[in-house]
Amino acid sequence: MRLKIKIGFVFLLAAAGTFAQAKKELEDKIIQQQKTIDSLKAVISNMENIIENRDRSIQIYVADEEKYLKSISDFNIALDNCRTQNAGLRQRQSVGTAKLMAMTNDRAMLKAPEGKMLIINQMIGDYTSSISTDSLGNVVTEEIHVFMKTLNGKTLTDISNKQFGPKLYSSIHPEQTIQFPIILPAGTSLSIVVLKGEIGNLQIYDGMVTCSYTEK
Repeated sequence: MRLKIKIGFVFLLAAAGTFAQAKKELEDKIIQQQKTIDSLKAVISNMENIIENRDRSIQIYVADEEKYLKSISDFNIALDNCRTQNAGLRQRQSVGTAKLMAMTNDRAMLKAPEGKMLIINQMIGDYTSSISTDSLGNVVTEEIHVFMKTLNGKTLTDISNKQFGPKLYSSIHPEQTIQFPIILPAGTSLSIVVLKGEIGNLQIYDGMVTCSYTEK
């Protein structure tokens, strides 16, 4: 009887040892699994940060790309505008800038600016200063004349001394005028006198003439 008890006790101790070892192994496995779970959680959390940073970087890249593309577009527009302006300036430089100037006996001077030259293309004025009829009922018109009065300060026309320089305009006899264009180099000054009537009986005309010229 005692032998059976002893044998049973031995088996009981052996079973208890086996159970304790199995329990220890299970606890170790649980701890290992928990560590694995914690590691996976850390990896997942880090991955979420990586994804968030990636998405933020993509957004920044997209925004920068849009800014870059807009800058390129703005640059191309500005470049096209510059090309258009340069083309216009080159054309103006080649042919000059056309201008009109109203001139009278009180505003009779035309001067080429420094670094520029003026090309006088034409004088434009009235056809007549007055219209009347003679004793036979014929229409009589009074001719308008424009003479070059001075050139660089030198007097060319002085009707009081019956001195007449180049005629720039005649309302009735254009064949009497000098040929255009007239080129005035930089710094050259020219003045005019506007007259009416017949040669030998000329008077100052208070009207206006228009000078068409090109500056280049």
